[in-house]
Amino acid sequence: GRPVYLQLNIMEMHEYWRKNRHLNRKEFLKLYPDEDHFGRQRYLQALRQVSRDVASFIESLVERPGWRNTLFVIHADHGEGLDSHPNIMRSYSHGRVLYESNVRVPLILYHPAWSIPAARVDRMVRLMDVMPTILDFVGAPIPEDINGRSLMPLFDGSGGPVDLPDYVTTETEYEDFEKLGVYSDTWKYFDNRDEHLGTNRFALQAVGKPENGRRT
Repeated sequence: GRPVYLQLNIMEMHEYWRKNRHLNRKEFLKLYPDEDHFGRQRYLQALRQVSRDVASFIESLVERPGWRNTLFVIHADHGEGLDSHPNIMRSYSHGRVLYESNVRVPLILYHPAWSIPAARVDRMVRLMDVMPTILDFVGAPIPEDINGRSLMPLFDGSGGPVDLPDYVTTETEYEDFEKLGVYSDTWKYFDNRDEHLGTNRFALQAVGKPENGRRT
């Protein structure tokens, strides 16, 4: 039959910092009592709640008739600074820096009926690749004038090539913050155009290494 598309936007991770209007349920507010930072404690609580709820949703849905042929795509729009750059002004949340803590997000694809073994893809992919991947999965034509690429060959067992770029760019213009970043598999380069307190104007760093915002 015709494919059904269902999108759920989960906001617990976005609203964790609100003292009175957060979305964390009471049973999760008891978790992580040893965290001495209010924001980090609430963030971890929200993370645990979302993980539990997503798992329960998938488990209950695939038990219904006709739902085992479902591709679940789980991803986030951005990360969160938390404690990754304590010496950079206002870097605790998101939108103001382009380090891995902000731009590296989960991308999980799960199909209950797949017979191929679970795999972790180490290649650098982009959120713009999600749309052509879904189109490829349902057998729909992929527009030629888009920048994204289908990731299906990376995990469907075909072993086919995927024409992904060697470098990707990311940028932010939020409030008074303006930055440009370039990532490869091994290094990352930043142009901090806003003279953000705690950063250098230009910085070249290794991917996966501890980030402090000052190393060049």
